[in-house]
Amino acid sequence: MKRLISLAALIGCLSISSLGQQYIVKEEGDTLNGKSLVFVDPIMKDPYFLLDSVQINWDDISLARNQHGVFANVSDISSGKASFAMRIRKGELSIFEKVDMSVYGEDELPTEMRTGQERRHLARGNMDYLMEDGELFVPTYQNLNQTLKSSDRAMGHLKEMRKYQWIKRGLLYGGGGLVTASIITMDGGFAISPQLILGLISTGSSFFVNAAIDDYRWMAVESYNIESSLAQH
Repeated sequence: MKRLISLAALIGCLSISSLGQQYIVKEEGDTLNGKSLVFVDPIMKDPYFLLDSVQINWDDISLARNQHGVFANVSDISSGKASFAMRIRKGELSIFEKVDMSVYGEDELPTEMRTGQERRHLARGNMDYLMEDGELFVPTYQNLNQTLKSSDRAMGHLKEMRKYQWIKRGLLYGGGGLVTASIITMDGGFAISPQLILGLISTGSSFFVNAAIDDYRWMAVESYNIESSLAQH
């Protein structure tokens, strides 16, 4: 369900953005408009944006909009230099996904993926960051617990998300403990034991819980946005 919501939101974002003015919002709050906004990443030099014929350093920008979408500078809260995230859902809490601006910053999106790196950086509907009142934050349980507390329905979904997070931790720690114990008790070299197999199954199955965690996170944020929108009207 989350993937369908994400795809619809992404398509809507792209189609609406392509009709709007292209601009950048600088860190100090000034907005510069233009007809063309391109991200340039030269070799051995710092990347920059080119708004029409005006060159602007990437770290002077907080928000940018080109024909492909709206992008926030997330370098301060991510591990990468010149890191940007694309808005894939607009609302009281806008949802952003980290993407590669060397892909989305071009005049045209590539029709054929030139590298595996590009495939990994095309938007897939991941909730990497949230923005509220212009402030970006990571959608951890702790952050969402504070942000969504005014919505009972959202908090209900958040509690389910938290439950599956604990299930995942239990599977990881329990499986890891079984694998470690089986290795310690091995005599005379490696040997497959029921304890080792159970530990590997437990550890591996923890990754299947990620889908439930992601879905409940999405439902929590969507519920909050819906209630906020209804309250405003």
